Amino acid sequence: MAIDPTPETLAEVDNADEAAADLSRDGYTHRRCLRCGGELLLERVRGGYTVRCRAEDRVVLTARGL
Repeated sequence: MAIDPTPETLAEVDNADEAAADLSRDGYTHRRCLRCGGELLLERVRGGYTVRCRAEDRVVLTARGL
């Protein structure tokens, strides 16, 4: 049974994805965590990456390559 994501969850994932693109390309992003306003960090992990909220130490998005 699949669970439909809420509009808030979709917005958070889109924001984190854009932040990952900014951080990868420029090393900086103006985007902040939509829940708390904290800084978003990009952590590269082998063939993927994780976007984490520094303030809450919470994973916002994780992605893996093939």
